[in-house]
Amino acid sequence: MRFYNSSLMRPALVLFCALVRCGFASQAPQPLSLDEAVAQALNANPAVASARQHVTEMQAHVSEMEGAKRLQLSFEGTVSESNGRVADPPSIQSFGTAEATLNAPIPNAGRAGAQVDQARQQLLAAMAQLKRAVLDVEFRTSQAFVELWRAREGQDIAQQNFDQAKRQAADTQKRIDAGDVPAADLLKAQVQVAQNQAALARAKNAVSVALENLNDLLQRDLDSPLDLAPATSLPNVEVSAESAVAAALKESPDAVEAQANLEAAKANTRFVRHSRDLDYSLGLTHARTSDITAYSYLTTLGLTISFPVTDGGVASQQIKQALLQEKEAETALKRARRSVRLAVEQALLDLEGDEANATATAATEEIARQSLQKAQQSYDAGLTTTRDVLDAQLVYSQSRVDANSARYDLAIARAKLKQLVGGQLP
Repeated sequence: MRFYNSSLMRPALVLFCALVRCGFASQAPQPLSLDEAVAQALNANPAVASARQHVTEMQAHVSEMEGAKRLQLSFEGTVSESNGRVADPPSIQSFGTAEATLNAPIPNAGRAGAQVDQARQQLLAAMAQLKRAVLDVEFRTSQAFVELWRAREGQDIAQQNFDQAKRQAADTQKRIDAGDVPAADLLKAQVQVAQNQAALARAKNAVSVALENLNDLLQRDLDSPLDLAPATSLPNVEVSAESAVAAALKESPDAVEAQANLEAAKANTRFVRHSRDLDYSLGLTHARTSDITAYSYLTTLGLTISFPVTDGGVASQQIKQALLQEKEAETALKRARRSVRLAVEQALLDLEGDEANATATAATEEIARQSLQKAQQSYDAGLTTTRDVLDAQLVYSQSRVDANSARYDLAIARAKLKQLVGGQLP
């Protein structure tokens, strides 16, 4: 057996623990990705939590209605003690009685089935409402995430433009001192410095606003810093209008809920048509008594039939209301489908336009970059003036802003189409 010296092991153990702690401490938190942000927002959003609770409530309601289709038993019992006077011969008699009744209503299959169908459609409507809440949070979080991406990249562009404008102004001053360019060139350079400084201030404010919006969706402190994962380029969406509309009509929460409401209205119509049905109930009664003038025990099996003779026209009015509600639900379904179709087709047009704009602005940015590079080279060679460089810088700055905006407009358009078709692009 090998023995270890505890006096030597203790320092080694302390050193090992310290190394482990340092290893964990050196692990920097991972940047927040778009999917992680959406997951956090869905977990924290109260509207989604409320919609989930409503679905659970509707599931319990379906179970309740299904239970009404099964046989139900009720028990009633009575125990009594009685005193009575007998006329001939005159005497006082005391006796006890115990009676038990078992009732079994016979379920009305048509009425109970209609209630179950109605409850199931209400569950489908609740699930559609939950899906709508989830898709809304996903879209708003994606939009806020993209807007923060856009704002931070816009701030980087504004900072680079400001730094470049300051360098150009300083270089212009040196050229003026050397007598290479006229003094008037400095004014234009200084104007561009002031303009870029104002643009930088606006860009920083846009970052603050975008950060607060995203933190609000994540249920965090509004000023909490966020480290976002780098923006990634997205491929173009290859989808036809027909397939996108078909997917939306099948998966869109608006269309699904409207269809469920129509089916629930039809089930309600079937239910109220059974309001004047006969009701049947079986009863089993057993009684025991010590009364000498009655049976000592008595068992009775009976069938009770209940039929509403008149209800003052209530049933006919209920049927009339149910039919009107069914027609209203049909109209709402048509309106929902039309709205979904229109929204999807418009979203596809927006997406197509944003894809073309992103391609065009990217090409413009590259051309402007090359133009600025050539203008700077000509300026360094003494072939052009400061104004030519400043003009090229202005064009390049604007092209970068346009390209940045186009890229993120495209990302938002994709997220909007995804929301409209029910969460998955066909």
